[in-house]
Amino acid sequence: MLKAGVGVGALALAAIGTRELIKTYSLDADYRNGDTAPQTVALKDGTPVILGASARAYSVEGDARSDVYLASGQILANSSATKRSQVVVRTRDGTAITSNARLSVDALRHHTVVAIQGGDATLATPGGNSVHVDDGSVWSLSSREIVRMPETAADIFAWRRGTLVVLDRPLPDILETLGRYYGGYIRFPQAALARRVSGVFALNDAEAALRQLANGLGLSLALYGKVLAVASEA
Repeated sequence: MLKAGVGVGALALAAIGTRELIKTYSLDADYRNGDTAPQTVALKDGTPVILGASARAYSVEGDARSDVYLASGQILANSSATKRSQVVVRTRDGTAITSNARLSVDALRHHTVVAIQGGDATLATPGGNSVHVDDGSVWSLSSREIVRMPETAADIFAWRRGTLVVLDRPLPDILETLGRYYGGYIRFPQAALARRVSGVFALNDAEAALRQLANGLGLSLALYGKVLAVASEA
């Protein structure tokens, strides 16, 4: 009986661990892109959405719109491509709603970046803040605030062409994005993580982009295949 009890307990812990693993990494997402190339998928109502590298998203039922919950990665949603009245993209940081624009939504670890192109949109945070935003603008959503970013929508939408354009961005943002394309573990010195970066990086050559980033920060970079990239003081 004792052995049986231990076995049942182990199975219960394993089940809990599995559920947490699925939740943490969104392994049960309705839409996933395991490739580095953008992938077009159709929501349940037929609305096309473009998934960036490592994107994981869920379909959320809405009465008169196409709702998407983006758990991680980057997507492009186009309101003109749907028969519904609105497109709504949600992340843990807030919501973007539009009836006439294209949205690029990037769910990063510390905030969500939203770019609006071809129309306008409304952004809202879980805390109740709401902002009406214009064509061509880029915004950062966090749990409590909505802040305009220096990039243009054209800069952000360049990811569809395999280019990352950033202006005065925190280094962790860039490492997280490049990590989706590199695929391995990336380590930069702790002191460098407080630095801010501006630049243009090729997403279809993540190793070259990492070298460019390290060199721009005065660091050297050691690459160990697709498994490990370590930057250190030059």
